[in-house]
Amino acid sequence: FNEFGHIIASREGGPLVMVHDSKKDGVLDSIRVCCDKVKSAQGILCLNGEIFVIADGSEGTGLYRLSDPDRDGVYEVVRCLLTYNTTHNEHGPHGLVLGPNGMIYIIAGNHSAPAVSYADSSPYQNPYEGDLVTPRYEDPGGHARDVKAPAGTIIRTDIEGSVVEIVAGGIRNAYDLAFNAEGELFFHDSDMESDLGTPWYRPTQIFHVPTGADFGWRSGW
Repeated sequence: FNEFGHIIASREGGPLVMVHDSKKDGVLDSIRVCCDKVKSAQGILCLNGEIFVIADGSEGTGLYRLSDPDRDGVYEVVRCLLTYNTTHNEHGPHGLVLGPNGMIYIIAGNHSAPAVSYADSSPYQNPYEGDLVTPRYEDPGGHARDVKAPAGTIIRTDIEGSVVEIVAGGIRNAYDLAFNAEGELFFHDSDMESDLGTPWYRPTQIFHVPTGADFGWRSGW
């Protein structure tokens, strides 16, 4: 929802749309395109009259800041704040949320990473891939083969994209994240369906995020 109570939504493979009650009778009866310069938005954050989205745009998959200077309901100014190296949107960057510290938090799956350097102030430092005595058993179907730590991540940035910090890692295929009233961060991570019935199967879970945490996902373990 934006500041006026209108729904901002995205069509898969399509533009950003606004859904609202044009007659003010409690019925959402109007759908119109509000930005066609980005598509397939996975995360949407309305903030101070602007919209921040994780979407596909002119510079690839990334965090885009959309503005409507003439206030005509069409967000014609689109600025890319950061991009992701990804060819796999399902395990790519997804949800974003405003943190209690005023920074934007973004969660991404294990097939993507921001195409930027993390700030030295990042809480998550020195991701440890780990060591195995025996050979690594990669997925025989090739899924996530050779993906290295930190794999899926939670990052945060300011509204200008000028500082990017990594907050947590070791995530598999997370889609969304949220803060509670006390400012604690939580996220959902998906299971690996083909591992059902095996001793190493990890079910779909909700995680609490201490700053700097690693949640242990590694490929081939």
